[in-house]
Amino acid sequence: MTSIAHVASYQWILAVVAGMVIGMSKAGLNGLTLLFIPLMALSFGGKASTGILLPMLCVGDIFAVAWYRRHAEIQYLLKLLPSTLVGLGVGVVVGGRLSNDSFRWLLGGVIVVLLALMIWQDAQKKVVSYPSAWWFSALAGLMAGFTTMVGNAAGAIMGIYLLSMHLPKKSFIGTAAWFFLIVNLLKVPLQVFF
Repeated sequence: MTSIAHVASYQWILAVVAGMVIGMSKAGLNGLTLLFIPLMALSFGGKASTGILLPMLCVGDIFAVAWYRRHAEIQYLLKLLPSTLVGLGVGVVVGGRLSNDSFRWLLGGVIVVLLALMIWQDAQKKVVSYPSAWWFSALAGLMAGFTTMVGNAAGAIMGIYLLSMHLPKKSFIGTAAWFFLIVNLLKVPLQVFF
C-alpha cells in the first residue's frame, strides 16, 4: 500500500488525469474510465487503485446528479438495484479472497471483456435488439454490481443496458448518474471494511 508521502510525481499526474477523465465520463462519455483503470492498477496496485478511484467517482456522481437529477427514469433503477446489490456482494467475496496479483489479473480480464463488448456493440451497424425480459435487467445489474466492486468498471455495462432501453440522452445520463451515486456510496463501507 502506498502512503501519501511515497506517491511519485507520475502517480499524482495519473490520478489528476484520471479525475478529469472520470468527470468527462459522468457527463456522458462512457467507456473513458476503462482507459485509466489499468493504468491506475499498474501504478498503485489492483486493490488500492479501486479505493483511490472511489472518492473521485463519488464526487463526479454528486455533480452529475446535481445537474441531471430531474431526468432519471426511476423504473430502470428499481429494476437494476436488487441484482446490483447481489453483484456487489459477489464482488466483495471474490475480491476479498484474491491476492493483489490475482486481483490485477481479474481486473484485466474484466476490462478486456468489457472492451470487447463495447467494440462488438459499436461494430454492429444496426441498432442491436436486446431482450426486454426481467432476466436481462437482472443480469445487467448483477454484472454491473460485480464489475463496479472489483474495478469501478460498470460504466460500459450500464451504457449498453441504458442504450438498449432507448432512453433519450438526458434520461440516459440522469438515470446513470443516480445509479452510480447510489452504488458508489454503498461501496464506500464495503471498500473500508472488506
